[in-house]
Amino acid sequence: NNGEADLAFTPPLRADLRHDTRTVDRITMVTVAAPGYLPPSPEEIIPQEQIRNYHQIVVRDTARSMPGVNVRIVPGGKTWRVTDFATKKELALAGLGWGGIPRHLIEDELADGRLVELNVEGIPVHDFFDIAMIRCKDRPVGPVADHLWSLNLTQ
Repeated sequence: NNGEADLAFTPPLRADLRHDTRTVDRITMVTVAAPGYLPPSPEEIIPQEQIRNYHQIVVRDTARSMPGVNVRIVPGGKTWRVTDFATKKELALAGLGWGGIPRHLIEDELADGRLVELNVEGIPVHDFFDIAMIRCKDRPVGPVADHLWSLNLTQ
């Protein structure tokens, strides 16, 4: 909106009529931790009051002009804030916290047991998000952004 980017990749912003939006993919987020990071819980679902004592690894929002949204974040809990999912994955593998990571980034680690799924109260074990490419309707874009927009990127 402020002219710093021609395109953005984000969850769809369908309510903002200033944008053209094109869904390009769907990702599956999986709530995970390294085995042994949390003590075994006698309950199938880990209560929020218990999980608050452990660090949740959160990818910080890089949008400067949008209000912060705390999706999948336990209120009042300890957090580590990182800038990307690669760092989040490395911290989780090192046993330094828990959080949601896109499945395609952790398939091997789930398969060989280096990460395990967590069932945290109020946070789905598996969650699905569309990813959209957006652009401002009233501003022309450069040739590269125009080419990207013209591609059929849906899977």
